[in-house]
Amino acid sequence: MSPFRRAFLYITRKRVKTIILFLIILVIATLALSAIALKGAVQTAQLNVREALGGSFIVKANTDNPNKWETDEKTGESVFVGKTPSEELAESIAEDLEGLSGYCLTCSYRARVSKEEAGEDLTLVPGGSGLLDAVMQEQAKKESGADDLYISLGVHVSTDSTFDPYFMNQNVQLTEGRHIKEAETGVCMISENLAKLNQLTIGDTVYLRDQNRVLQENDTQTPVYAPAEIVGIFSVSGTSQSDYSYSSTNNMIITTKNTVDSFSVAAENLSYDALHFYAKDPGDLDAMIRSVSNRSEFKYSQDFVVSADNEKVLLVKGPLENINLLVTILIFLVLFIGVIVLWLVLSSRTKDRVHETGILLSAGIRKSNILVQYLTEITAVTILACTAAIFSSAFVTSTAGNMLLEGTMELGMQGQTEMVAQAESSIENAGEMNPEIINEVDLDSSLTEVTVSIGMNDILVLYGAGLLVSWVAVIAASISLFRLKPREILSKMS
Repeated sequence: MSPFRRAFLYITRKRVKTIILFLIILVIATLALSAIALKGAVQTAQLNVREALGGSFIVKANTDNPNKWETDEKTGESVFVGKTPSEELAESIAEDLEGLSGYCLTCSYRARVSKEEAGEDLTLVPGGSGLLDAVMQEQAKKESGADDLYISLGVHVSTDSTFDPYFMNQNVQLTEGRHIKEAETGVCMISENLAKLNQLTIGDTVYLRDQNRVLQENDTQTPVYAPAEIVGIFSVSGTSQSDYSYSSTNNMIITTKNTVDSFSVAAENLSYDALHFYAKDPGDLDAMIRSVSNRSEFKYSQDFVVSADNEKVLLVKGPLENINLLVTILIFLVLFIGVIVLWLVLSSRTKDRVHETGILLSAGIRKSNILVQYLTEITAVTILACTAAIFSSAFVTSTAGNMLLEGTMELGMQGQTEMVAQAESSIENAGEMNPEIINEVDLDSSLTEVTVSIGMNDILVLYGAGLLVSWVAVIAASISLFRLKPREILSKMS
């Protein structure tokens, strides 16, 4: 009789023992498959969180290099003469890097803004914490001298507002209209609070002009009023904190360099001060930075410096990796315990089968043939148990798995909250405008929904691991029996 026939007869006759073995393997397989599926979901969650938080690096002019400064003979002031970030540099770097989602060049300026040409300035959104804020605004409105800073707006110049750090960091969010591009002229974006206060909507036109101070410094008396159509309105995600309203993010206008060039007498001195690159996966950020740092402009001529901007990612990286490690340990622990449990169960069953084994050996059947019978029995039961585990694991993963992932997200959210509480979340700008934002961004809104599901690869892994564990347990349990000689087995039978 073949070992396969003997295996079939044993399984059908020993129904109670077979069912017990089936249930044991079912529990082990269910736990293992649930852990495998959960590991895949955790890895997806990690990627989603990294992409939602974003990772970027910033290129700036190397202002710390003393060789890039010269003294102005007329004023005696130090003037930076080094290279500044440009569109050509941005395109060159972007061509060498894979995995970029986009980039943006930015700089800051200031301007007077009115609803009509040569009309009254826009009313600023109250936001200054200083006691003199309102007083200085009223005084600036009455004077025609250089002290008009307090009624001016911060002008944020951007080559592509889609990838502007304000929007990418979710400090501001587009609520109406569209983003702006570098090639456009006469377009702008303003905050919804400023728009409501001055009764402005998408499609309206405002007029930008230089501050009186800039006009006087350039020996110009008559300002140029440049029209700019409002094509986008944004909301500030948090509370803008500053001493004066003119430096509040609510009183900021986002536009292009072409628009500034159309009215500013000092436009020739305006250059981009920062170049922001964004990686699709922040995990690639270090490799990108190394690649950029090896360029001649950074390594040899030292015209530029590069720095990472991935604090948010680093903050939640630890909790997410801990969850991933925990699930990996859980998988190996389940498999290890499975081997031990099966070995104990099968060892007990093997001792009970001494009589059967002795008869088979007496009939001239080799030990290898008997081992094949045992392996066939456990293989049949394991395949049935693993198949049933696919359905039982679906229930487990939809409950305990989702609870664990929710805990992972809470850890990330907690880390984000701690970061905002411990450090000032400031929107970086040059010059006089330096608003501080206490961010209220909801990370969940940025995340792709993560579901714990069982894929075909998970099922194949389950069958492979299940059979391997079962075979190892059978072989380990049979070693003690097969070490005995037929006479020893017969003596044990008596």
